[in-house]
Amino acid sequence: MTEMSITMENTKKPDSAQNILRTELRQIVRDLMNILRDSEKSETGQSPAGLLQIVEDKLQHSQFHLAVLGQFKRGKSSFINALLNQAVLPTGVVPLTSVITILHWGPQIAIKVIYRNGTDEMVSPDNLHQLVTERGNPGNRLGVSRVKIEYPSEFLHRGIVLVDTPGVGSVQQANTQETLDYLPRIDAAIFLFSADQPINTEELSFLQTSRSFAPKYFFVLNKIDLLSSAELAESLNYCQQILSEQFQESVSIYPVSALWHLQGHHKSGVPDLQTELEKFLVRDRDKLWLLGNIQRLQRVTNLLSEKNRLDRNAVLSSRQELRAAVERLHTLQNRAEETKDDCRHILSGESQQALQALTEKVEKYRQEQSYKLRREFTKEFQNSKHEPRNPEQHIFQRLAEELEKFRPDLTQEMKQKTTSLLHRFNLQAGELASEVVNIGGKVLGVEIGLHLPEPELNMESNLEYFFEKEVGLIPWGIKDLLRPLPWALKKGIILRQWVDQALMLLDRNCGRIRVDLAERINATRQSYYQAWQQEIERIVGEIRSAVEQGLRLQGDQVALAGWQKEMAHREKVIAHVEQILAEILSQLDELISENSF
Repeated sequence: MTEMSITMENTKKPDSAQNILRTELRQIVRDLMNILRDSEKSETGQSPAGLLQIVEDKLQHSQFHLAVLGQFKRGKSSFINALLNQAVLPTGVVPLTSVITILHWGPQIAIKVIYRNGTDEMVSPDNLHQLVTERGNPGNRLGVSRVKIEYPSEFLHRGIVLVDTPGVGSVQQANTQETLDYLPRIDAAIFLFSADQPINTEELSFLQTSRSFAPKYFFVLNKIDLLSSAELAESLNYCQQILSEQFQESVSIYPVSALWHLQGHHKSGVPDLQTELEKFLVRDRDKLWLLGNIQRLQRVTNLLSEKNRLDRNAVLSSRQELRAAVERLHTLQNRAEETKDDCRHILSGESQQALQALTEKVEKYRQEQSYKLRREFTKEFQNSKHEPRNPEQHIFQRLAEELEKFRPDLTQEMKQKTTSLLHRFNLQAGELASEVVNIGGKVLGVEIGLHLPEPELNMESNLEYFFEKEVGLIPWGIKDLLRPLPWALKKGIILRQWVDQALMLLDRNCGRIRVDLAERINATRQSYYQAWQQEIERIVGEIRSAVEQGLRLQGDQVALAGWQKEMAHREKVIAHVEQILAEILSQLDELISENSF
């Protein structure tokens, strides 16, 4: 995910509508912070305290966050470079790590690395890839918190700050969490698709999740340089149809080629998009900045109201019902560990079956291709009258072509198997989840949802084929020995060497495909089980906290009176805030149209 933060000028008069609304929002933040309990104030992320901190930061710095979202291999970093008109960020097929990279204007390039332990250092541009790419910094083992880059870009000089943040779907769970935690900060977004890959369910799922955080989206189709004019028209039509059906409204898609733009191609589409972004920022940014903060504050009031209902229903339930709930939770907790172990073993066993099927599929393919390629290479070179100039390049290319024909179908098959096994896990583990949710629903009268990720194989791959290009197919000693001989005499020996080495490389790269998919299946299984376990623990914790508080307050009339007073105050403040936010929303269009904001 990438973000552009636009610093809004605050040159209005002290009594302007802009400053009046800022003052009202600051007061709302203070009022809501004051009703948070001590245990709630330490929470972060998308909690009430975390959201209030975001709004407070935005009010202080007046930044408008425009996020660029995109999956792996969508050309996200290249697209950012195109917006800057310069290759600043590293690009390639290897995914970025969970490292936030902030770009803002400076008179010359300067890069500062901030580590999680609080230390920082200045680094050279040549070392940037060692910090922000998966190849240079696998799993963020260097402990980088974020990277700040100053750069003399015309685009950045207009007060824009670009923040490149990892997208979701990485095998590194931290990547997904970094992005999800950052979503509440965005005010608008650019969602990047790729012309060489159709829209998939993972993209639509993440788009659906992220869209609730931003009222404005720009849809961009990158890599149009890979398509003909007819293919581009077909791709645009397909994307528009899918997105329109998904969101029940007409959408516009901007076709671009980041590669063409960086090469100076006049039909890249990037300048047109930049023009549209500039118009949008001049016309709508103030309104959307305010609207985004109002929606964050509304999310806070909704979360607090849900917590209040849970607490109040617990206090109003009979002691008999609450004691029964405690006993059920206690029994459930004793059974939960055993059940979770059983579920983990079930999921592990199902995964092993999928991995066994994967191994058999790869082995069958290897055997078939070995026979096919041996015959092909033997026939091709046996009939040659002269020694081929560069047989290695031809053989490497043929191997890569065959592997790339096989891998997409195999990946799709493993994706289906992974989805199927996770669905079966949900059915087998559903009894425990249902019982936990029912305790809250039946005893406390509150509907509690179980939120799990989509049960799909992680589609991000770090696979790279291995070909011994430096050594070649013939060992150096044999090359030197056979060099003086005519081709007719040495052809048989060299041909056997070529074919044997080619088949060895086929075997090795088949193994790499199997390991890559096996790692992705295991990572998907582990992250899904973790998410399921954390959801169970979260719901149990919320119910237990409310039930225990209800029992405590029912046995202490003084504490109950104090709680009722506090609850009445919380609910009064929330209702007042909701009323003010509704009034601001009703006046928003009028204020903007009068240019008073």
